[in-house]
Amino acid sequence: MSLMKWVRRRKTITGLLVITAVFLLSLPMTAFADIPSFGKVEGHVQEIEESSQGQSPIIRLEDESGSPFGFRITKDVINMTDEAPEEGDFVTAYYDTRKPMIMIYPPEYPVVAFMVGSEQQSLFVGEFDENLIDKTNYLQLKIDEDTQTLNYNKEPYTGSLEGRELAVLYGAATKSIPAQTNPELVIVLAAEEAEPSEEPEQTEEPEAYRPDVSQMELVVEGEFLEAPAAWTTEDDIVMLPVRAIAEKIGFNVMWSQELRTVMLDDSITLTIGEDAYYNMKYDKPITLGTASEIRDGRTFVPLSFFREVIPMNNAYVFENQIVINNEEPME
Repeated sequence: MSLMKWVRRRKTITGLLVITAVFLLSLPMTAFADIPSFGKVEGHVQEIEESSQGQSPIIRLEDESGSPFGFRITKDVINMTDEAPEEGDFVTAYYDTRKPMIMIYPPEYPVVAFMVGSEQQSLFVGEFDENLIDKTNYLQLKIDEDTQTLNYNKEPYTGSLEGRELAVLYGAATKSIPAQTNPELVIVLAAEEAEPSEEPEQTEEPEAYRPDVSQMELVVEGEFLEAPAAWTTEDDIVMLPVRAIAEKIGFNVMWSQELRTVMLDDSITLTIGEDAYYNMKYDKPITLGTASEIRDGRTFVPLSFFREVIPMNNAYVFENQIVINNEEPME
């Protein structure tokens, strides 16, 4: 199967997923009432990618069926045993099913807690009622003097556990339904309520996810292109090297040091630092909302430049690739 046939096939699959998602969103909320708040994933560690461009490290794993997945170790993810995972380790993790998942392949789960596998200990995450039974009726907690109870910052917690979302580390458990256990460690996931005040406390907005485009493959007219790595602005605009891509498309690229201007043949021009892109086919300059920039001696333009200014039929980020081509436009 050729690369572009593969891409088109993946586009079809993605379209079906979107249709399914729209259908699900149209259902009444009662249809989702029985979906657990937390899901479990397990697998062996294949690779650990260190943090880059302000992003958190990511663990890449394979489950028992060989399917890849991953999750990022952000400051909010709880390592229940504080044992750092290594390649080959078996890891159990729980993710929040209510949070959006990044639409890429392999999937990245919004994990809230994990642990490196152990024959003596197990991990469970759920919401517990007044009897300390989780909503799925899987586990009931019997807190005793040996149970360590902490808040999400791993500081001592003395409040009530009723109605709380808890990450539980436990050993032996009964074979009843629900299973009963004297947990070794209980961590309260949700922050404790602050005391009322006259002025509401200012809270920081959660950091938005930014895909690491610097690691994505660049596919131009159906071929992989070796070029300077893409990057993302503070406004989440993907920036690409104009010379390497334009030459691959067939343009002759020239540079005027005096004018700080890039020329593609004699029809397209752009000036560094200006959000005004000129194509002689049009009467007015095209604005993209982002100016061109020079980084490491190379000129970068917004991804939309290739679609709006040149113009190409397609210029988009698709899963783990940046694709630019004149194939049938992707809707």
